[in-house]
Amino acid sequence: MNKTDTADLGRIPLEEIHEPKPDDALRDSELLYRGLLDSLPGAVFVCDRSAVIQDYNRRAAELWGREPKRGDPNERYCGALRLYWPDGTFLPHAQCPVMDVMRTGVPVSNVRVLIERPDGSRIPVRVHFAPLRNRQGEIFGGITSFDDSAEFERAQTVARQSEALFWQLAENLPVSLLARMRLAASSL
Repeated sequence: MNKTDTADLGRIPLEEIHEPKPDDALRDSELLYRGLLDSLPGAVFVCDRSAVIQDYNRRAAELWGREPKRGDPNERYCGALRLYWPDGTFLPHAQCPVMDVMRTGVPVSNVRVLIERPDGSRIPVRVHFAPLRNRQGEIFGGITSFDDSAEFERAQTVARQSEALFWQLAENLPVSLLARMRLAASSL
């Protein structure tokens, strides 16, 4: 057959009828992966066994304030410019919990840190670390998810302030109520 030959079904040229190639399946899988990663509302990044950042989504780049080069051995542990504990103590990237997670295989959740961006601003985030395993169960990397926790922390502050006000009122209410009752009784 030559290029002008057609298949019986729908008179489609034969060169357009083909089995999916492994490259097509891989490309489709990569597109699906990228679409899933970027559709997540939270920030996510993936490190290999050496903690080199292999991939991340748009939200991670937004929070970091930068786009680290994927696969660059100088971009390890986290894409933030610098990390700090909530009390302001510097946290070296090499001491990031992702290394412990990859060593032990035990996920770690709700770690609170501050990420410093290139513009000098610091953003409070809550971070979750999990190991990535291959089919044999061997750890080959780690996945880290995080998001801006400033709104959550503001809500916690408001709740603490409201609770303090409630207890202040509750402690003083009996005294105030008793004084008013005495005043009312004395005016009779």
